[in-house]
Amino acid sequence: MNGVSKTHFKLFKAGKLWLVAGITTAGAAITLGTGPYSIVHADASAETITGVVETSGQSTASGLTNSTNPTVETATSTNVLSDQGPEDESTKASSADPSSSSADKPIIQSQNAKTNNDATQTTATEATVPSSLDETDTQTPAAKTEESPNALSTTSVAAEPKPTVSSTEESAISSEEMSKIKHNQIEYLIGNETINNDPVNKAKMESIAKKGKANIPDFDHAGNAVYEKLVLDNSKGTDKTVADLSANLGSTYTNLYSVALAYATPSKYNTMYKNQEAKNALIDALKWLQDKYLKDTDKGYYGNWYQWEIGVPKSLSPMLLLLHDDLGDDFVNESIKTMDAYLRGDEKPGSPKIGDVNLDARQHTGANLADITLDRICQGVASNDAPRVKKAISDFMTCLAVINPDNIQHGVTDGFYEDGSFIQHSTVPYTGSYGIVLLGRTAQLTTLLHGTSLESGELLATVNNWIYNSFSPLMYEGYMMEIVKGRGVSRTGSGYTDSAGIIEALVQLSTSMSGQTQQKLQSYIKYLGSIKQLKVDSSKFASANNTVVYNQILNDNTISSENPVTDNQYFAFNLMDKSVLIRPGYAFAISRSSDRISKYEYMSGENLKPWYQGDGAYYLYQDGVDQTKAFGIDYQATVDPNKLPGVTTVNEERKTIPELYGGNFYSHEPEFESGSVAQNTYVYFPLGTNDFSGSAALKKLWCCGYAAWRRAVLC
Repeated sequence: MNGVSKTHFKLFKAGKLWLVAGITTAGAAITLGTGPYSIVHADASAETITGVVETSGQSTASGLTNSTNPTVETATSTNVLSDQGPEDESTKASSADPSSSSADKPIIQSQNAKTNNDATQTTATEATVPSSLDETDTQTPAAKTEESPNALSTTSVAAEPKPTVSSTEESAISSEEMSKIKHNQIEYLIGNETINNDPVNKAKMESIAKKGKANIPDFDHAGNAVYEKLVLDNSKGTDKTVADLSANLGSTYTNLYSVALAYATPSKYNTMYKNQEAKNALIDALKWLQDKYLKDTDKGYYGNWYQWEIGVPKSLSPMLLLLHDDLGDDFVNESIKTMDAYLRGDEKPGSPKIGDVNLDARQHTGANLADITLDRICQGVASNDAPRVKKAISDFMTCLAVINPDNIQHGVTDGFYEDGSFIQHSTVPYTGSYGIVLLGRTAQLTTLLHGTSLESGELLATVNNWIYNSFSPLMYEGYMMEIVKGRGVSRTGSGYTDSAGIIEALVQLSTSMSGQTQQKLQSYIKYLGSIKQLKVDSSKFASANNTVVYNQILNDNTISSENPVTDNQYFAFNLMDKSVLIRPGYAFAISRSSDRISKYEYMSGENLKPWYQGDGAYYLYQDGVDQTKAFGIDYQATVDPNKLPGVTTVNEERKTIPELYGGNFYSHEPEFESGSVAQNTYVYFPLGTNDFSGSAALKKLWCCGYAAWRRAVLC
């Protein structure tokens, strides 16, 4: 076992219920921790609380009891579209026997420790396109209900991983199944007339038409841009950085996809449907871009890796499918070959590892891997390449593996852990950003595999655990907490906006479920939809079918409204050093760091003053209020970043990266080139390795804080 693994597992096994980091936080814990409580906490190996714990529910993959997570039941067929454009019929889960070792158990196939550097992508005119937070991973814990105020006692229980084998490893994809996946993919992207003509989708269809019309390309072919503000090179006297140029390329394809979507989406509300002028202009622009900016792969791959491996493919891939007959086989195949050449990870040109997913590449993990593999499925469908589709599905399934700190695979720590934690960028707690992407992509995959032998109950069982053990504890009255958002904490569209994206994924997943599992999830959806502060606008869902289903759930009187998180629970996400306490009237969240978990994440000009966000900073959310009045972007813009609540610091001034180095990147090659492991580790998301905060030793403060917390919650 390597040193990183040992440290990770040691803390996990200890199951320490850290709540306090600093004198201020210790005092808060004494005040806030009183009362009866239910505890949800990490058990990887797995230590259970005995003598004072009453449990209920089915056992989860590690043999632990989970009071919030019933066995996933099989789904019956219902019509559904997916989460990025209209979709198809719902996915059907295979029969899930509660006593079986696969249907009701998560996939345990560990992965870990790489770092990514992904930039925030901006678009001139935003299009409805499969989204990713890199412009901007998998299972969870067992829940335990504890009613007794007695002291905690722990007993070690050996937990054996139960790896399962995906059906993609066992059989080839038949031509019939390829046809079905293609049908599902197309309907996922553009829906069908019945769904699109539903009055509830009128606003969405009109929005698709408006965006498509606004982005019809009309440009100077001798110039350097399809869209005036998105210059693609500096040949006309501009001085854009390579990061700017690569971002502009990604945004250009995003805008073009909005035209393709408007052209291909059938609806009486879509005035752009089958507009030949728009189609001709679109194809002309695609071929111009291919010839001038993509085809020469030796010159490409400048700026941010994300744009070449995810940004461009996520828009270009569906266009190859939707416009296949008009583009022709030659162009489709050439485009796919070009995208393969840019799928590099950290490999240098000429490496035989270029051209497909590389599970050893630091970029090919978690939500990023889900993005890449879904793009490759779409490419395979467009070119009728069954082996590509099969390989991509198999690669995607590795995203579902529970990260086992004691058995790291491919050096990957990105993903979901058994205690509900989610990590991206190797060390950054990211449930509220990249985790949302992975949830949505998994919902999409269930839809694409519907009606084929590749759909699996284990996939649904895994994602069902994510919902109740990773996401719902962090969504207080529909507001995604700051402690798990990485650099996204500084974005204007956060909190409630994040949760709206989760709701769409839940809607889509619910259509693949049945019985009590579906009922429970739809009750949760209805609860979230009833929160007035959340203000869910279903017309902005990526999938037209999800819009229909969501409104059906809200208007169905047989579905109750129920929050699965009660007001007497505590969630110890020890593997990402975060804690959440739920009590009547409020929620209390605290963010810590360690030699495994980053103190903060800064990147690409976002989250400029993050220095102490992982040093015990805490947040108190009160019920019945709009959380953006207390937290969110306005809070980040006004609070003193050197004196966050719960943090003890020295009295000093710190400067931002742009102030220190005159730009968004600290680039000192060769060791610290943009996106390098060294730069990420020491500049963008450094670990909490400092023993001191100010002049006080945190280890000593921790002893006092933990004792105070124990007295508070056990009294």
